[in-house]
Amino acid sequence: MIRNVRTEVVSSLAFLQVLDLVNGGRFNRAGGHIRVCIWHYGRDMRLIDIGGMVGQAPLVPYGNGQLLVNHRIDLGTFNAIY
Repeated sequence: MIRNVRTEVVSSLAFLQVLDLVNGGRFNRAGGHIRVCIWHYGRDMRLIDIGGMVGQAPLVPYGNGQLLVNHRIDLGTFNAIY
């Protein structure tokens, strides 16, 4: 959390790594998942207000520098399995 000393507004922030969509963000026909890879263009880290986050999804290593976005199970179930 960070407080703006001038306005006294307190914000909760997250430091995130930006990922790039593989195949234009379309679902993979074989597995039905979206694949992402490490962002290679410009700055790859962002500081954002967590209030703007819609949700989170577990990332599963896929190989070849890619990750699968696991949108089928919730984070609690994923952590219990792995």
